[in-house]
Amino acid sequence: MNPLRQPNFHQGFPPVIPAQTYNFDFAQHQQHVLDSTARHIPTNSNARDESPTAVISGTSGESTSKKAIPLQGLSAEAKASFQALTELPTRATINQVRTQNALKDVVNFIEKLEAKLDATNKALLKYERAILNSDVTIEVEGGREILANRDVLQEKSDHFRAMFSHQMSETMTSTVKIHDADPEAVKLMLIHMISGRVPPPNSHYTVIVSMAELANRFALPDLLKSVSQFVERSDCEQTTDLTIHLLKSCQLYLEHEYLGSLWQQIYDLCCLRLAARVPELRRHPLFPALTLRELVDVLKLVPECAKEVHSR
Repeated sequence: MNPLRQPNFHQGFPPVIPAQTYNFDFAQHQQHVLDSTARHIPTNSNARDESPTAVISGTSGESTSKKAIPLQGLSAEAKASFQALTELPTRATINQVRTQNALKDVVNFIEKLEAKLDATNKALLKYERAILNSDVTIEVEGGREILANRDVLQEKSDHFRAMFSHQMSETMTSTVKIHDADPEAVKLMLIHMISGRVPPPNSHYTVIVSMAELANRFALPDLLKSVSQFVERSDCEQTTDLTIHLLKSCQLYLEHEYLGSLWQQIYDLCCLRLAARVPELRRHPLFPALTLRELVDVLKLVPECAKEVHSR
């Protein structure tokens, strides 16, 4: 099987159980950027400030808050550019910023904000800055478009490097279609490729599973390591759902010649997490989906079951 074209994870698997604990909201993380930034931008309390302001928006383009970032220190063109960028970062917006000859000022402004933020918000702001130089459109499920930079994609992924170095349709159209993955997972993958970080796993567990599949498809070991860390730190009512789905996904990719060892680590970690939840596991709707091998691997890690399993 070609490791770059893996089967759809959900095909032939039990249906996803709806849950609410994870509720990833990219706009919410953008709001953290806004709140952190507003505290560090100097204001003159004795003078009336009539400078334009910008509100950082989420993936839908809707404002995340009535608060706004005052844009002191920017030229009129740069203020308009930054405001347009944060309201709706589309291809048309990027072209607008470029034609206003304010790109340098906007980048410098973002860099100053970045120096004041924590690591997670820096990752988000780096993504915002990177799309200023976007020259590739990633088309995801539902026809949504996510902007990306060709150089970043090629630097971080051998898959993308091969794609853009040959006369493939993606090279001619500058459009990459990823319709079989969760759109939010695709955006988180891009944030990781740009910044080396992924926002905390406050998302629905299916997004994390989808990120693992994307890491495998595009040969991104560091992203797969981040997924492993999510599993290790996960402690909520969806932990069992997450670990069972990842356990099933591991079975597809354990033989991957490049990432097989990382998938084995995730498999072992999932077994360990499930072993700590055996009473709950027996009543879980996905319990019947576990194979005999998977069940044995889990029970071997349960102290009261280990002796009996090893004796057989």
